[in-house]
Amino acid sequence: MQQRVGIARALAVDPDILMFDEPFSALDPLIRRDMQDELISLQKQMNKTILFITHDFLEAVKLGDRIAIMKDGKIVQMGTPSDIVLHPVNSYVREFAKDVPRTAILTAASLLDPEGAIFTESDLPAINEKMQTPIAFVKGPSGECLGCVHQGETEVRALEASVRPEMSLGNLLSQHAHNPNPIAVIDADNKLLGTVDRIGMMMALAEAETL
Repeated sequence: MQQRVGIARALAVDPDILMFDEPFSALDPLIRRDMQDELISLQKQMNKTILFITHDFLEAVKLGDRIAIMKDGKIVQMGTPSDIVLHPVNSYVREFAKDVPRTAILTAASLLDPEGAIFTESDLPAINEKMQTPIAFVKGPSGECLGCVHQGETEVRALEASVRPEMSLGNLLSQHAHNPNPIAVIDADNKLLGTVDRIGMMMALAEAETL
């Protein structure tokens, strides 16, 4: 309750930026997880900038949109959780990231191929000569997704499946691991960002296991 009261007192003055210096380090795992979830919920509601200091990399990954890893008072690497997990700049950062469950951190946005199996309306007359997969996706002049085309056809059909860029690798695997076709990654504005496929997901998982 003291932790909750402390957060409430900080929010009461309506600051633009909140700073937390290892606020949950003394809590047991269950309460700590509850407090992390509560902080995430509050941030979504109030849209505040929060600077959160922690020695727990898993906590940083759960709470942070961007993470800065420091050593000897200097920032060694800064980026999104997936940036740091996929592209650690040195062995020090790699040690921080090695125990992170990659299936929860990596997302469709970090795995997508922006050019994969994507065509424009002008490609439709000759699309079967260019297609290298059983299904391809068609985007409009503003990047919006118009639908998909099956090999041997030129008719644009409604999508059979698509995913949001924030979908985790774990959810991608559970939903699409047995789908041999590429899957469209589409944002909330219906913009076609790229595609992911089963091979790409498996490769990302295999590479993560070797880090």
